[in-house]
Order: sequence, then structure tokens, then C-alpha cells
Amino acid sequence: MEQYITKFVAHPEKLADAEALYAERIARIDPALARVVHVDRRAQPSDDAFTLWELRDVAVYEEIERVRDLELFQISCILEVDPALGDEQDDALMERMLFAEADEADPFPANLERVPASEVWASLDPIPADVEEQLPPTLTEGTWLVTTYALVSQDADPATEVEALTKNLRVLHYGEISEVDPRDSVFTQVFGPMVLRQSELLLEGASRHVDYPLGRRRLRQASVVKHAGAPLTLSGTDERPAVFTAERLT
Repeated sequence: MEQYITKFVAHPEKLADAEALYAERIARIDPALARVVHVDRRAQPSDDAFTLWELRDVAVYEEIERVRDLELFQISCILEVDPALGDEQDDALMERMLFAEADEADPFPANLERVPASEVWASLDPIPADVEEQLPPTLTEGTWLVTTYALVSQDADPATEVEALTKNLRVLHYGEISEVDPRDSVFTQVFGPMVLRQSELLLEGASRHVDYPLGRRRLRQASVVKHAGAPLTLSGTDERPAVFTAERLT
């Protein structure tokens, strides 16, 4: 026996519709492929921030409204599966645990995880509040540690792209450009909203980029900046998406 965990995004007011659709699709599993041992009646909130933003991005392409209001849930079933299933039959079985056929519009974008039913699935904490986009920092006279978070195409030169974002600053020292680890909270908190915005622009035909935003590089660079004169607000653009943080040194 195995447990199949479906993580999906939905607006809270449509959660009951998602639960009903899931139950309906599980009920249609061919008994020749698997025997249904258990089905969750209710979905639970999930605190997997990476999957939340990943599926919100999928929702953009499914033309689902208010993607930033989508929340992440999970629901599961336990099946006794025929070990002799071929790849095509296995794929057909997996599809039943999602919310639409491969060629249909998906009302609840989802992904699927398969684990041995003997494993204890940890209890879930309520999903945290949606991450708010950070307000752009404003530099006043003094020395600052400025950190740049840039979403960069795979085929672009990282140094060129990041330095273009700081060309109007008096930089005393450039730190090393590094890729943000997916386990870093910044990966979702900072880059999640950026990826979503870039996907919207891509679908609207308003982006200079043609690559899939979720596949772009997430770069970080810290620099020491000396600022004098009028206050300066740091922000990226739709052309060069970026977020900045600034910490005063002197």
C-alpha cells in the first residue's frame, strides 16, 4: 500500500468544490489498477512555501483569477496498487489524483507525492500569512550595505545584469554574486512575487524575456554603497526584475 499526497492551490471559498472534485475523481479509479483503501474527506492547509509559489505560477498560465490569494492545501488517499502496472497505466492512475485530465483546463493546479503508507505523515501547521512584497528601501546620506536580489535569465551574464541594477550607485565594494539556495526563505519570500509578476507579463506579451520565469536564476549580491545628495529609492523594473534591501552602516 502507498499513500498519495496531492498538494493543490485554491481560493478558500472554493475549497469545498476542490474536495468534492477530488472525491469524485478517486471514485472513478479503475479497480483493475488499484484498490482504494482510504480517502481523506477534508483537505488540510500546507505550509510548503516553495510549492505554494510554484503552483501559483502554474495558475497564471491556467488563467485563474486572483492568483496571489490562492492558498496551499493537501489531501491524500491510500491505495493498494497492482505491482504489474505498466507506465501508461501508472500515469493514468496518477492523473486521477489530480483535478483535471492532461488536456483540460485545471481548476486547482496540483502536484503529487507518493510515499509508503507506513510512514507517518507529520501533522500540519496552519499556512502562514501571505508574504507581503517588501517596500523598496530609500537611501539617505551615508554608507549602506545594499543587497540586490535579481531574477535573471539562464542565458544572461550574471555580472552584467546585477551591475546594471546598481549603475546609479556609488559602490565602494562589490560582493560576490551567488545563487539563492531553494532552502533559503528568500527563495520564496522575495522571488515568489517576482516570478509571478514576470509570468503575468509574459502572458500579456509585455516582457522582453521569452524564457519561463520559474526557470530563471535567483541571484544575490551584497555591496557597500556611499550615498550623498537627495534620497534615492531602490527598485527593480519589469525589464530587470529585482528587489533590494538596505542596512545603514554609517
